[in-house]
Amino acid sequence: MKKLPRLPEHPTLDEAAEWLTEASSDEVWSTSSVLSRLLEWKTPEVLSDGTVRQSRVATSREVWVVVPPGEVMTDQVDGAEVVTRGGQLAYILEPIDLFVKTVLHCGEAVPNNGVSTPAGRRFHVTRSFSVRDIRILKNDVFDLLPAFDRLMFELDRGEYSDLARLVDGGAHGSAVSPTILNQSAGEQGAQEYTGYLPAPTASRVLTEQPARAEAEPMPSEERIPGKLPRVAVGRLAVKAAWEIEMDVGRATTALEVMKRLQSWADEGKEPEYLIRSDRTKRCVIWNAGRKEKEYDEEACDKTIKRWMESRR
Repeated sequence: MKKLPRLPEHPTLDEAAEWLTEASSDEVWSTSSVLSRLLEWKTPEVLSDGTVRQSRVATSREVWVVVPPGEVMTDQVDGAEVVTRGGQLAYILEPIDLFVKTVLHCGEAVPNNGVSTPAGRRFHVTRSFSVRDIRILKNDVFDLLPAFDRLMFELDRGEYSDLARLVDGGAHGSAVSPTILNQSAGEQGAQEYTGYLPAPTASRVLTEQPARAEAEPMPSEERIPGKLPRVAVGRLAVKAAWEIEMDVGRATTALEVMKRLQSWADEGKEPEYLIRSDRTKRCVIWNAGRKEKEYDEEACDKTIKRWMESRR
């Protein structure tokens, strides 16, 4: 695969469009097409009991903006005014779809409910934001790729090791069609999912107990297979992983789990344990008993891998 442009953690729409054009097999992207695709993500979350919970924001993807130096922002809690000095990368609060739609059709927009700093403080703002002020998450740019192009991109990154060998074999012999590639990816996903499902006796019940500094079971009545972590935030990560797995029918990733933990923190879910999210550091801040601690994507990945191993 050809070398693609480097993407920062929060690329501009121009950077996203350039990367997507290079990564796509037959599509030329523009800032407008990126904005349009952002509006297509409207997937409410289906909970384990069958009820549907609307997302905290109107779309399932994040939109950030650059608040330039000298902008006066008013704190939504106490009304205090803050003047940005070096510029501030801020998260647009709901409704994101209205913000994106206004920028798409009018060229600029002011968020109805203001912005949130990476530290979680919410502010009212008065300035209008244009296309050039907008940033989105790097991983969301990857998700914008069409299915086949995304598969090839993930293969190039070393994902789907079994499928990579199949493609490599095709390169030295018979050709491998996109249909076979997609079927193989689906079959592999099924194998990954069923390969570690334990017997029913491996399930454990998590009961609601008071928070403590160590073993801290999370509040839940769900049955989750495998060995659960001793620490509360690890149990929450496993709970999130299990919910995602039940929703999508496949093994989840640390990135997906971290996004769900961050959403829970932002929504005030699991308040005994989750204090707030820090999207700049890609982590959540949790209550470790006597002090606050960060739980980042790397730690989450280790938690999920240990849990997966315990289910074999």
